[in-house]
Amino acid sequence: MIRFLRDRKVRDVLWQALATVGLVVVVVFFVRNASDNMVKAGIASGFQFLWRDSGIEVPFNITGYKPALIIPWNFVAIGGGIIVGVSLLASLWPAIWVARAQPLDLLQAGRAAT
Repeated sequence: MIRFLRDRKVRDVLWQALATVGLVVVVVFFVRNASDNMVKAGIASGFQFLWRDSGIEVPFNITGYKPALIIPWNFVAIGGGIIVGVSLLASLWPAIWVARAQPLDLLQAGRAAT
């Protein structure tokens, strides 16, 4: 048994298992403690409130004014064009740079980097 515990790999696994069990025990303790205290305080947890009514009637139309939805398509098209143009430029720039370089220069630059 002593030889078994003297192996570094075995000790590492045992320490990891001990740390994991300890962490699980601490988490279980805190979760149970919080749950018990919430029950004692009468606080509910969870997402059941999403399916309940609030009890307050909320009018969606306060003033009676309903504006028409106007989308400025020209600005949307210009913004989309700018985004596509910058994306193409950013993606093609390295390809163009590599295509214009001599293969020997690229190999020498790679050797200097290491």
